[in-house]
This record gives sequence, C-alpha cells and structure tokens, in this order.
Amino acid sequence: MTSGRSEAPDLAARLTNVDLNLIPQLVALLQERGVSRAAQRLGLSQPAMSHSLARLRALLGDDLLVRVGRGYALTPRGTALLAPAQAILNEIAHGVLHSVGFRPEVNSRHFTMAMSTSTAMVVAPVLLELSARDTPHATFEIVEYATPGTDPFDQVTVDVAIVADIVALPYRRRNLYLDRWVAVVWTGNTTVSDELTIDNLSRLPHVAYRSPAIRTQPYVVMAAAGVEPRFDLVSTDFLLIPQLIVGTQRIAVVQERLAGLLAKPLGLRILDLPVPVPPLGIDIVSNPRLETDAATVWLIETLIGRLGPINPTNSQHAEDLLD
Repeated sequence: MTSGRSEAPDLAARLTNVDLNLIPQLVALLQERGVSRAAQRLGLSQPAMSHSLARLRALLGDDLLVRVGRGYALTPRGTALLAPAQAILNEIAHGVLHSVGFRPEVNSRHFTMAMSTSTAMVVAPVLLELSARDTPHATFEIVEYATPGTDPFDQVTVDVAIVADIVALPYRRRNLYLDRWVAVVWTGNTTVSDELTIDNLSRLPHVAYRSPAIRTQPYVVMAAAGVEPRFDLVSTDFLLIPQLIVGTQRIAVVQERLAGLLAKPLGLRILDLPVPVPPLGIDIVSNPRLETDAATVWLIETLIGRLGPINPTNSQHAEDLLD
C-alpha cells in the first residue's frame, strides 16, 4: 500500500505537466454540457474548445461528456469534478485577480516604518492614536533611519520610510507634512529677549545638526545673509539637540513640531528666526513592492490626513514663505 507521503510528491510532479489554462475550459464544459455553448461562453472557437476537451479527456482518463440523444450528459467523473473545479477556479480568481481591500477596524497588519528619532517624536503619537481608535488589530514598529543617502528598504521588512524632502531616494514619494524652522533657547537664557536678532545668531554658541550627506537649510540661509554662527557642538540626531542647550546660554535651530513637543518638558523658549527660511518638507515613501498594497495605501493616506501638509501651528510668517 502506498503511503500519503509518497503519493504527494508524485502528484506534485504530475501537476507540473498540467496546463492550468484548461481549468476554465473544464468548468465551462461541465456547466454548459456542450462544446458549442462552452466555446461561446469563453469566446473561443468550437474547434479550439473541442481540442481542449480532447486534452482534458486524455489528462483525466475519462470522457467527461458523452452524447445522449441530441445533447450531452456528464459522466460520473464529470459530475464529481464539477464542484471542486468550480471551487478551484473561484479561489484562483479571488486570490489572483481580486484586489483585497483593507478594513482598518477589522483587519490586522504589522507595519514597519523607518524614520529618524526626531520624526518619530512627531509621528508616533498619531500611530498610537490610530492603534487605539482606528485600527485596533494593527501594530506598528519604528526602526531608525539615521543615515541620509542610504536606502531604507535595504531592510526588506520596512513597509514605509519617512524622510526629509532633501534626502534623495529613487522611489515615488508624497509630502507628509511641512515644518517650520525655529530657534530654541533655554528659559534661563538671559542673553535673548522675546525677539531673536541676527546678532544673537552670530554671537550665541550653537548646538546644531551635522550630516556629511545634507546641509540644513537654516544655516545655508544664514551663510547667504552673512551670518557666521559659532558651533559649540554638532550632532547627527535632531532629537538630542534641544536637550543639549538646557541649562546653558546656547541656541539651536530645530523643527517647530519637535520644539513644540519638547519646550514644556525641557523648559525651552521657541523663537522665530530673523531670516526667512523655507519650511522643511517631510515625505513619506512606500516600499516599491507595496505601492498598490491596500493596507499601505490606507496608512499613507491616513497619516497625510492627520499630519499635513501644513503645520497647524505655523504663523503668518510661515505662510508668507509658502506664497
């Protein structure tokens, strides 16, 4: 007696020689019980359908259809095949051709997102809100994207990357939100009044972001305006910068949303820059293999709706920059 284990490889090997294009023809023949009607249903010629029937008979070792009077009737094997063949065809059509939607209130999904720590400070509260209210069965994972210029999708599990608009990536991207550049000083800083001046920018020591791949726009604008700031300390982590001025007379230039989140817990004052600086664009990029994935599309659209594109705390000064 042959065991099921030994039969399975034999069946798999036999299936490699089966033309799966015959399945729709088989279903049509069994349901229509006639070559002409089956051919008409599938838009094939009668000779082509007759050829398919001959191939099916040879493959299955059964006539499937036999002439009875002026019509055709199914053989017992044909009758037995009708339901499973239809089920197989439906499964293929649903799994391959049907675009499965994402229902956030019902479906589960694990989203892995790459971004800097400073961007995570802005995005994470929205993700937590989505998890609590909109998509209770989804989970979110943030992995650090700390080196501009590298490919965040080198990590194959990353679904979405959130990067600054000045970071070059060879993928389609959409603007997630805009963020204004502002200055922050410690509340105990006695050298700065309620209005920041160009002289303050020149005289105060700076704690600043530094990257070998990109230059932050505020310092490009300052250089063009003849401002030559003195850098006491540089960091590749924007999240660290506001913390390093606490208890000092130093100044830092950071994104307004980040400053707004840290001002109260760190004891910082937020000041407008005395030179007009274009806002920072933060873009969202999907892994190219997921561009049409319903869940990923939902996540991107939802984040754009919740976060952007314009910072709700932007003043008229920022609106002027965008005109």
